Amino acid sequence: MKLKEWLTLSGTSQTDFARAVASPISTINRMLKGQKIPTHDLAVRIYFVTHGAVQPNDFYDLSVVPPEVRPALINHTRKA
Repeated sequence: MKLKEWLTLSGTSQTDFARAVASPISTINRMLKGQKIPTHDLAVRIYFVTHGAVQPNDFYDLSVVPPEVRPALINHTRKA
């Protein structure tokens, strides 16, 4: 689940969330805009504060496969 969705569903403000994960609100705002990916430590805190609903992979747009990765995926699926 994306962080923005979790904040909306839980009714948590960015300010309250920033306080809960011990992070500047500017960092949270940049993550929500897709301008920043959390550090390892912050990703862990987000995971626990959201009770696992927001996971580290949720900060990456995995719906788009980069062109340089496509050949490897095609070759991998052919071998299977």
